[in-house]
Amino acid sequence: MLFEQHLPSIIDARRRLLAPEGNLIPKRNVLWAAVGKAPQQYDPLIKPWLRERFQLDMEAASQIVTKDLRKARVTLEQLLTKPCRWATI
Repeated sequence: MLFEQHLPSIIDARRRLLAPEGNLIPKRNVLWAAVGKAPQQYDPLIKPWLRERFQLDMEAASQIVTKDLRKARVTLEQLLTKPCRWATI
């Protein structure tokens, strides 16, 4: 839901098109989160920032990149924790 950015469209459609007693289907989205291990997605993201280039230490950039929220497909075997409900919107 967050990556498709459909929330503004839903808000606009509800404001302009939904009857006063109308219902949206679905009425909510549930966001789930889990800690996982996905080196095939992590390594290409982080490795360029770990190399010293032009005599510059890029460690600060690597810290920013690793804290960014990203969409990724993972398998159940890659999960290190049980999924938990993160938010309901």
